Amino acid sequence: MNQFIFNIENLKCAYNGLDPVLEVSSLNIPRGKLVVLLGKSGAGKSTFLETLGLMNNTIIAGDVNFFPDTNSTIPTSFNQLWLNKNNGSQASVRADHMSFIFQNTNLMPDYGALDNIIMAHLIKGNTPEKAKNNALKIMQSLNINDLADNEDVVKLSGGQRQRIAFVRAISTPFSVIFGDEPTGNLDQFNSNDLMSLLRSTIIEKNATAIIVTHNIELAINFADMIVLITKKNGQNSGLILPENVLKKSTAHAASAVWSTGNRQTCLNPIGFIHELIN
Repeated sequence: MNQFIFNIENLKCAYNGLDPVLEVSSLNIPRGKLVVLLGKSGAGKSTFLETLGLMNNTIIAGDVNFFPDTNSTIPTSFNQLWLNKNNGSQASVRADHMSFIFQNTNLMPDYGALDNIIMAHLIKGNTPEKAKNNALKIMQSLNINDLADNEDVVKLSGGQRQRIAFVRAISTPFSVIFGDEPTGNLDQFNSNDLMSLLRSTIIEKNATAIIVTHNIELAINFADMIVLITKKNGQNSGLILPENVLKKSTAHAASAVWSTGNRQTCLNPIGFIHELIN
């Protein structure tokens, strides 16, 4: 069984062929884990999501190898996907294997809360009945089933819209889900609820979640791996190094021991994180 979903080597990312804004020397992202990206604004977190989510072709060197399922022996090269984008292969990989939680929610304003979720299921090929049942089940688990009768999402609060977008993303089939500040408009209580649901969902699906946040406490409590994006000395580009990747060695947050690439253990992850990204 292939234990990794992404293998990244010597990756350099840029926009319009200009100077690199993000460099990744070597990084393997495991399957079935919740991975959190931490770094200052402008370090390259969103660029990393865009690149792995096939939202934008930023690759100017190196490659991203994608293993969509456990039986994958030959990876999908993102370089090749972008070269062949005119045949629809790139869009097909996104549709078949990826899901997204956007910071601005991207809900369809002409549809109600439940219809927004159902539409995502229909695009993935589910029947309307199955789509509705899945949506209502997850909405009920978050105590937002009262929003099912809402017919105008633009009148919902920012927090309500964000929870609807969250349900829409996690309720559809995916191998990897990406989130750009998916709890940014929520209080700590609701953030914990959504992250708990995300963890249980990826365990159930044997899928992977890659999330950007500025909330270090949330990352430590829920992540299996924390990827720190630092600034390259004297340059504007962000940098991901193996020694700046933290892995949780035990499942329970209260007794977790973190390890890094150059330290056997990291008993104070908050201090280590602040030291690297500040």
